[in-house]
Amino acid sequence: MADGPGKYDDFCTFLREEADADGVVVIVFRGRRGTGMSCQASAEIMAVLPNLLRTIADEIPNAVHPMSGEESN
Repeated sequence: MADGPGKYDDFCTFLREEADADGVVVIVFRGRRGTGMSCQASAEIMAVLPNLLRTIADEIPNAVHPMSGEESN
């Protein structure tokens, strides 16, 4: 992960403040500024982020191809 603000850091700040959250991760695919991500979180949140992202990644195939064979919305 690069040091400093990401290309979508302004959106990340907006979402974090709007949600009154301790941390936010924004991932954008093929956006106006291209594909990119920004993260604003404390060291404590960053420490648990890898496991959280792995859990989310493991759940994606079921969301895209549930047992019924239909795509989720």
